[in-house]
Amino acid sequence: MIASYAVIPKVEEIGKYYSLLDKPDTRKVHSKPIVRIGGVAIFLGSYFSFFLILILSRLFAPWFDKFYIQIDEITISIIICSAGFFLIGLLDDIYNISPYSRLFFQFLVSSILWKFGLRIENLLFLDTYFFKDYVFLSELFSFVVSLIWIVGVTNAINWIDGLDGLAGGFTLITSIGLVYTCFLSRDYTYAYLTLCLAGGCLGFLFNNFYPASILMGDSGSYFLGIQLSALSVLS
Repeated sequence: MIASYAVIPKVEEIGKYYSLLDKPDTRKVHSKPIVRIGGVAIFLGSYFSFFLILILSRLFAPWFDKFYIQIDEITISIIICSAGFFLIGLLDDIYNISPYSRLFFQFLVSSILWKFGLRIENLLFLDTYFFKDYVFLSELFSFVVSLIWIVGVTNAINWIDGLDGLAGGFTLITSIGLVYTCFLSRDYTYAYLTLCLAGGCLGFLFNNFYPASILMGDSGSYFLGIQLSALSVLS
């Protein structure tokens, strides 16, 4: 939260200098141009915090071995691919990339996540008319369902980013629920990653509640979306 909040003034300064502004129109609630690259603050705050916790977990491992962070292929792929989604959004904030190009790269990065193990492989239908238990998906269906989920959630967060504080507030509340789930299952690595996401959102929200002084833009909504979609599958 502190890291995200601390870098916002610098992000606003850069956004104003390069005219990276969201101009008011009939669909917007703000009445003056606002910097639209606030997602940079969420991204930097979340990742700075996670890597700091990663270092601390190794320094204090002898005393807090239960909370030691295990970095595996899936965690690395989430970190890298989330950065990829963030860059797609940031490039769109700067250059206004076409929706088809964005969608193509989103599916491309999501397929990398699936390749490294982030997969929806079964669906649970309890006490329904047709199914009584798990339905296991073939590799092809797993690929399709997983990509639709990742890209779908990412763009859903992007689409609700219309009112001040809405996307950030929704992600904050959802992240807290996912953190609780991760701690219950003792998945401390994913719990910390989600907690850092929540903190990044909270630090940003201080400047994004109505009337907002900064907007997260596509860089922020894409980063929040990919993190939520991936961490919800894991939790």
